[in-house]
Amino acid sequence: MKRVCAYTAVSLVLAFSGAAFGAVSAGQFSVSPMIGGYTYDGGQHLDTAPVYSLRGGYSFTDRVGVEAGLDYSITSSRLKTDKDVAIFKYGVEGLYHFMPDKKLVPFVAAGLGGYNMSGPSALVSRKTMGFIDYGGGVKYFLYDRLALRADVRHVVANA
Repeated sequence: MKRVCAYTAVSLVLAFSGAAFGAVSAGQFSVSPMIGGYTYDGGQHLDTAPVYSLRGGYSFTDRVGVEAGLDYSITSSRLKTDKDVAIFKYGVEGLYHFMPDKKLVPFVAAGLGGYNMSGPSALVSRKTMGFIDYGGGVKYFLYDRLALRADVRHVVANA
C-alpha cells in the first residue's frame, strides 16, 4: 500500500510538473480531498486513527477565504465497553493566506462545527458535540489548479 501511494504521488508530480503559476486568487472555488490522522488527548480514551476528509472552499479575496468540511474516522477505544468508534466531523473555517501569489502559500485557519461519535455502548452512542478549531497549514502549487496541502489543527470540543 505504501508503494502504491508513493508511485501515485510521484506520478502526479511528474504529470503536473510543468510551469507552475499556482496562486490563491479572489473568486476561486476549491475542492480538497484529504487523508490525514487524528490524535486524541488522554481523557478521550481513543487511539490515533486515520481520517478521510473532503473540503470545499471559496476565496473572497486573494488572502481571505472560507471552507466547509466533512471528516470521517473510525478509531479504537481503550475502554472495555467500546471497541470501534466512528467519528463524523463537520464544520466551517475561515482561512487567511500569506503570500497568496506564490507557489508556496502558508495560511492560518479558525472555525467551528460539530461532530458525532457512534459506538456500541451508551457512553459514545450517537453522542453529538460542538467544537472550535484553529491551526495552520501550507499549500504548495504544482500546477495552477493543483496543489499539495498540509494542515495541522487543534480541535477544542465541548464535552
